[in-house]
Amino acid sequence: MLAPFIAGWQSNGVHPLVIERSEGSYVYDINWNKYPDSLAGLWCTTLGM
Repeated sequence: MLAPFIAGWQSNGVHPLVIERSEGSYVYDINWNKYPDSLAGLWCTTLGM
């Protein structure tokens, strides 16, 4: 899911975040912790022409 960040968690032993669902601009992990969906803007761009 987060290809640019894969090498970081593989090298330091931290497990990846597993997203279970989303609501609006938030995503929830398998433990129902809520995170803002702030990575969508990293690759998605609106082009006004």
